[in-house]
Amino acid sequence: MNINWCYPLKLPFAFAHEIGHVIHGDQHTTAKTKLAKKQEKAADLYAVGLIWAIV
Repeated sequence: MNINWCYPLKLPFAFAHEIGHVIHGDQHTTAKTKLAKKQEKAADLYAVGLIWAIV
């Protein structure tokens, strides 16, 4: 995570998204495979749920 990212208001979501990858045990991949897309979607959904739980 880069805390100097040009979109600082998006950092909480990006951090929650990365937590989602850890929680799901995802392996790092740069390929645009069905599995990678599925992992990204799951991490996004986890981030939304985590943020809503805090708010």
